[in-house]
Amino acid sequence: RVTRLTQTTEGWLVEFEQNGRAERVHHGAVICAAPTFRLAELEVAAQRPVSFAPLGEIRYPPVASVVLGFRREDVAHPCCGFGMLIPRVAGFKILGTIFSSSLFPNRAPAGHHTLTSYVGGERFPELAAKSPEELYEITCADLRVVLGVKGAPTFRHHYYWPRAIPQYNLGYGRYRALMTEIETRTAGLFFAGHYRDGISLGDSIVSGVNIADRVEQFIAANVFSHP
Repeated sequence: RVTRLTQTTEGWLVEFEQNGRAERVHHGAVICAAPTFRLAELEVAAQRPVSFAPLGEIRYPPVASVVLGFRREDVAHPCCGFGMLIPRVAGFKILGTIFSSSLFPNRAPAGHHTLTSYVGGERFPELAAKSPEELYEITCADLRVVLGVKGAPTFRHHYYWPRAIPQYNLGYGRYRALMTEIETRTAGLFFAGHYRDGISLGDSIVSGVNIADRVEQFIAANVFSHP
C-alpha cells in the first residue's frame, strides 16, 4: 500500500507498506492507477503543491459479479459473441451479461457455458449487497427470460465490489482537467485507469498503451537532459 509520493531532483520517492514493514524506493516516473478514492487519501509532496483530494468526489457505485455455469442444452441462446448490456427500460435487474466461455478459452468444461452477470451499479445499488443466494436467484430469473436458461446452474461464484465503476456524470470534465493540470505541473507523475479515458475494456487497453508511450518519452527526455 503506497502511503506517500515525494518529488525529488531525480524523480520520485515512493513510500509504501509491505508485509507490515515500511519501505521506500526511487523511480524516474510514477503512474497513478489506483481508484480515485484511494488516490484522494495519498500524501503527495511535490515541488509545486498539488492535491488529489477532489478526485475522492468521483462516485463509484457498488456492483456484484455473479458467475454461473450451465449445460449448453440448458441455454436456448447460442451465446456467441461478447454478451449483452441491458437498458433500464427493459425492466430487468441484471445490468448485463458477458458470455465468458465464448470470449476466452478454458472458461468452462466442454458442453457448458459460463455466464458472468452484473447486478447493482447506479441503477440498483441496493441489490449489489444482497447475499450470494439472493443474487443467484435474481440472476437466474432474468437469464431464464433473456437467454432461455433452464435448470439449476452447475457452477456458481459471487464477488462484491463495494465501489466498482467510476461514473462519468455531468461535470466529470473538471476531474479530467484536474488530472491533466497535475500532470502538466508535476513532471514525472501520470494518471491511468478507467477514470481517465473511459471505463470499457477497450478504453483501458488504449489508455495503458498511451500512458506507457508517454512515460517512455518522458524518461528518455529526462535521461538525455541529465546524463
